[in-house]
Amino acid sequence: MLIKIDTTSQQPIYEQVVQQIQFVIASGAVRENELIPSVRELSKSLAINPNTIGKSFKVLQDEGTVTLRRGMGLVVAEGAKERCEKRRVEIFEKKIAQVLAEAAQSGLATEEIERIVGEMKNVK
Repeated sequence: MLIKIDTTSQQPIYEQVVQQIQFVIASGAVRENELIPSVRELSKSLAINPNTIGKSFKVLQDEGTVTLRRGMGLVVAEGAKERCEKRRVEIFEKKIAQVLAEAAQSGLATEEIERIVGEMKNVK
């Protein structure tokens, strides 16, 4: 499972882990009923405190993204892909809205903002 954590971000690490797992599920890289790494495995691979990973997993369980399968561990819940796809869109809509608001507040003209956004369409 490919997860990237930004230690310089203002966003708490546990939230980054939640978000990254949601992105992995939304992308289809991990499917419904498939095991996700254990707290120990993920904390070791990311060099993050196991308690932080445990907190992330609790959030994912509470929101119904993963479920505990007795004797196995945490698996991706039924319907999680669709919920994660929706959440991914919400996350990026919010980020884009923040950037656009900041651009407008800085005094950039609407035409200039539209030009910049138009040029960014080909960025990958």
